[in-house]
Amino acid sequence: MKNLSLTFCLAITGLFTFAGQKSLADDLSLVCKSRGGPEGSHFLINTETMVAERIDLNPPIIGRLSVTENFYEMNFDQTSTHYALHIEINRYSGQFEWEHGTPPFGEFSEKNILRTGICEKGKASKKF
Repeated sequence: MKNLSLTFCLAITGLFTFAGQKSLADDLSLVCKSRGGPEGSHFLINTETMVAERIDLNPPIIGRLSVTENFYEMNFDQTSTHYALHIEINRYSGQFEWEHGTPPFGEFSEKNILRTGICEKGKASKKF
């Protein structure tokens, strides 16, 4: 009986530990390429935690995700090495608008850079 209670407690603890861990299966991988640009930016987004991560940087930067019926919207705060970034991705066409610089975004500012392009869904898995 003692072994059965111990086994039950370990199973419940393991279940809660596993449920609390974030897995790549929960994430959507997006590769966004600017028009005319050779390289893309890689993002992982999680619609449950509403977190966006730019994973092509070392270290990656973490941002906020908003989801509407037609758009993913990501906002990354300025860091010591990167400008603030706002990106809107159409969930149906994959077209995106990217603006980085100084907020507020969506208003004309000579200080900010605006880019457009296409995002494609990738597999959220590490190669190595």
